[in-house]
Amino acid sequence: MSKIFKNLIPYWRWIILIFVFLIAQAYCDLALPAYTSDIIDVGIQDHGIEHILPKEITSEDYQMAQTFMLSDEKEKFTDCYEAQDASKSDDGVAKYKLTADSDTLDKLDEELLVPLVMAYQAFQSGEQMDVDASAIPQGVALDDNMIKQIRSKVQEKIDAVGSATLKSMGVTFATKCDENAGIDVDANQVAYLWKAGAKMAAFAAIMLIAACVVGFAASKVGAAVGRDLREKTFSKVVGFSNAEINKFSTASLITRSTNDIQQIQMVTTMMLRMVLYAPIVGIGGIIKVAQTKSGMEWVIAIAVAAIMVFIFTLVGIAMPKFKIMQSLVDKVNLVSREILTGLSVIRAFGREKEEEKRFDEANRELTRTQLFTNRVMTFMMPGMSMIMYCITLGIVWVAAGRIDKGSMQVGTMTAFITYAMMIVMSFLMLSAMSIMLPRAGVAAERIDEVIKTNSTVNDPKEPVTEADHRGVIRFNHVDFRYPGAKEDVLSDIDFVAEPGKTTAIIGSTGCGKSTLVNLIPRFYDVTGGSIELDGHDIRDYTLSELRESIALFRRRVFFSREPSPQTCALVKQTRVMSR
Repeated sequence: MSKIFKNLIPYWRWIILIFVFLIAQAYCDLALPAYTSDIIDVGIQDHGIEHILPKEITSEDYQMAQTFMLSDEKEKFTDCYEAQDASKSDDGVAKYKLTADSDTLDKLDEELLVPLVMAYQAFQSGEQMDVDASAIPQGVALDDNMIKQIRSKVQEKIDAVGSATLKSMGVTFATKCDENAGIDVDANQVAYLWKAGAKMAAFAAIMLIAACVVGFAASKVGAAVGRDLREKTFSKVVGFSNAEINKFSTASLITRSTNDIQQIQMVTTMMLRMVLYAPIVGIGGIIKVAQTKSGMEWVIAIAVAAIMVFIFTLVGIAMPKFKIMQSLVDKVNLVSREILTGLSVIRAFGREKEEEKRFDEANRELTRTQLFTNRVMTFMMPGMSMIMYCITLGIVWVAAGRIDKGSMQVGTMTAFITYAMMIVMSFLMLSAMSIMLPRAGVAAERIDEVIKTNSTVNDPKEPVTEADHRGVIRFNHVDFRYPGAKEDVLSDIDFVAEPGKTTAIIGSTGCGKSTLVNLIPRFYDVTGGSIELDGHDIRDYTLSELRESIALFRRRVFFSREPSPQTCALVKQTRVMSR
């Protein structure tokens, strides 16, 4: 994998840009479920009222609200309100206006919830808490001990109601007080829904912009990495001698320069978009799930464990075949190239059927491997869908019971499901990349092998320079053996090819005629003896100067329409001339 990541180093600025926009995208993505929950729980269910303290309250309700408050609670309550002049009121009723900030209200939502709900139940509802207002001594202010006794009697009822239901009851109290004070609750609800919707639209717009920027930057980096690898590979291959070409084979070099680099480019683009994004969303989703305080985190843990087991099982089965597939592609390319290159010879000897059979075998082997991997991977999406459906069903099953008990609201369940899907999808993205990365890693190793291979034929450190070459070629007891071969192809070859004269090299097929000629321009280097040009070892010249001084002509063999079977032969003639 390190071979893939090292290609990204020159583009670290772009990667930082991608990371910043991915954080922005993830932040907006994680914020949307919370707003959805608020729209359901607050905007619809609670009429757009976020806190249990009314925005405005009449003096009558103001006094009633403090009935079951302890001394310190009364002080906190009264500090939140400012008395309004009754003469300035439209209905002439004395009112109190809420002045506390949002942070203070958040704290008081928990501290004052019980006494406010008790007051609402005692004086307006009286259905659930069994708090009878007639039992309270008239004209007598309740001290803290009396309030504690009363609250202790209904504590069991309060605990049984559930925190979510209790909060809704507190909001209902605030709604009634607002209505009594002349506030249009319906208008406030519509305003809240429009405000929440506008925020969601803004976050969605930011997500869109961030996604576009990330997609553009990731594609640019991926294309640049592919371009750089093609340039490096091509420049390296151009400098290879025939020994390195034969080591890799032309078909393999073509595959490495095209398919392998394309694989790396594609994975690089997806990696910058998914591998960086998935952990951010996954960790953020886990934090958001913990903030819901729903107590259903174990559902997420089971889901993640099931996903990991499922993915690792598929990867363990398919991954060996992915590695084999690369070599099979090389084999198909090799067979195809050999057939296409030697098509005229194949037709001349009537070997079309045999070559078709050879290609069919290579093609069928590759097809069988591809079908196996495809069949295995077809289980991924249905399996992941089944896991996600089971997760949703499990969350709804557990949450339904808690909603019925009043400990959870519908919006909280909706947000939890959304966060759970985000976490699952983040692991799914990582799992998908875990399949693609090993394949790209194999491709990167193949490319790196080409780039790190040094040619056995190189320029000398102190080259010889000739202003004008006479063209005298001397083979001085030359030996040559192909890399990996056990025997020499050429042994003790010694002759001089003089300018202005024709030197013919005649021999049977495979005796080394072409090899001998290939040694002159240093397509290979001799393994014994030396080849001299104008009295200097050709290894003392630069490759460019040497090859600029040599012209190579290959003559094709033409047969008559009715060649004699007794005299049919293949003749090669090579003429070496000074330029």
